[in-house]
Amino acid sequence: MKKTTLLWILLILSIGINGLEIAYENNLIEISGDFEITEFIIKTIADEDFYQLIIAQCTNGGKIGEAEIPFCSKYVNLPDNGNFVISNLSFGFDEQVLDKKIVPAGWEDNLLPNKAFYHKNEWIPEEIIKISEPNIMSGFRFSQITISPIQYNPALNKIRIIKDIQAELEVDFSINKNPITKVKSTFSRSFSKIVKENILGAEDKRSVGDGLYLFIAPDNCEINLQPLLRWKEKLGFKTRFAPISETGNSNIDILNYLQNAYDNWEIPPEFVVLVGDVSGNIIVPSNYINYGSWISPVNVTDHTYTLLEGDDYFPDIMIGRLSVQNQFQLQTIVSKITNYEGNP
Repeated sequence: MKKTTLLWILLILSIGINGLEIAYENNLIEISGDFEITEFIIKTIADEDFYQLIIAQCTNGGKIGEAEIPFCSKYVNLPDNGNFVISNLSFGFDEQVLDKKIVPAGWEDNLLPNKAFYHKNEWIPEEIIKISEPNIMSGFRFSQITISPIQYNPALNKIRIIKDIQAELEVDFSINKNPITKVKSTFSRSFSKIVKENILGAEDKRSVGDGLYLFIAPDNCEINLQPLLRWKEKLGFKTRFAPISETGNSNIDILNYLQNAYDNWEIPPEFVVLVGDVSGNIIVPSNYINYGSWISPVNVTDHTYTLLEGDDYFPDIMIGRLSVQNQFQLQTIVSKITNYEGNP
């Protein structure tokens, strides 16, 4: 692949001694470099010693009870459709026998290792480079590229440390998973900043602006919320109060209201504030977490309200909640917010 170095967007991850380099240009990615284990830390579970492997700038992870293996990952920009595929991959490795097993994930809670896993005679992970399904966050589309610096054979208690990795990834436009279906004319300023700092290759969108500060609350909260709305307007935000009589009083109603606002309003909501608790005199419903066979009555989330574009779990709006249960609490928290933001 032709390299035009001055035009490349480069991300240098200092991993071990030699480092890993990821270069991105025009929907093409080049990965090259070496890995080194920088530290072996001994962890003890039920009187048995294990190794925790540390590689600089990498994160350790794995299924509970199975070996905690380092990995490096980066979010990478995608066009409106398609996803990355590996077009070329080569690497070597140094093999090393360990005198202790690799610590299982969950060791912090003294969870015991999965014995069946540690008898597997196979190299884990099988793939050195993994590419996630495409994600969308407020109009920005991207994938997560994960690189595994080691492979582990639990039965042999051996590791392979990846060396001289050379990989090329390109976009396959025939992959139509989670595409952008409606191109935004204006992109959220807050999300644009997050994307620019965290997604490699994310382009500066031509039109960036401030969205709406939307407050959703029972109808009788409007008067006590007015000082907060006026304060946000003084800071430069456009605000709107949406009473429950307008949004509907169920979580499905509120989600549908937000979806319509996100899709169709001239100035869509960027920040959403839910005012009220799931119980008490001021109620705004939330969403209960479904654990499959049962739904927890105490584990609730407002994150569901932010999933307005694509079929992923990345938010498309910012959301928060003032969990007040009566008007006095609302007056108090509004006063605290305006006073603190005005005189921090």
